[in-house]
Amino acid sequence: MKSPDWAIKDYQEGLYYTLEHEEEVDTSPLLDTGKGLSVSVPRGLPACHIHFMGWFMLAPIIVFMITVSIFPFLGFSTRWELELVPVGITFGCVLLFLGLIWAMKMMLKNRELFPRHYFVTLGTQGIAMYFSCLHFPRKNPKSALAWKEVESVERIIIPFIPALLTGKLNVPALRINGANKNSVIIPFAPHPDIEKDIEQTEKVIRERRT
Repeated sequence: MKSPDWAIKDYQEGLYYTLEHEEEVDTSPLLDTGKGLSVSVPRGLPACHIHFMGWFMLAPIIVFMITVSIFPFLGFSTRWELELVPVGITFGCVLLFLGLIWAMKMMLKNRELFPRHYFVTLGTQGIAMYFSCLHFPRKNPKSALAWKEVESVERIIIPFIPALLTGKLNVPALRINGANKNSVIIPFAPHPDIEKDIEQTEKVIRERRT
């Protein structure tokens, strides 16, 4: 289903704003562009677009992560015994795996290789989400709702694939329900101020609906 013109326009304005105001993403759940448009970026969650060079740099890390994950299982399933050396190797693999996750997180902060192309816009005419089908399995990742079509807003817990890099699959989210079972989802990263972030987003939604 083709996105409405207002949703495409909001996305372009939101994309330009986030690229120019990266420092705001880590301090606020909603970016106010000053043009009647708010942008909800899933801060704390590595939901980024990946350029070809980004994939090229990530590939070795992913291969190493898979290798250090499988190696201890293969060892114990063949001839390893529960002795000091095998246990030490396994412990080393765990530390290496955690280190690779940390390295991947640091790499994903490079906005030239991993720009923020995925977010939710709350404009004057409606709300729209812009994600990849890899982020939300079995869900339309680019749905849009005009404010007059919004029927309800509810808090949910939903699987969000990028959150796996933070050690969790399910994240808190707001689901904005509309007619014909269409909905828009705003994911949030679990952190101490999440309740405040959700309440602030709910407030903006209420204001836009009236």
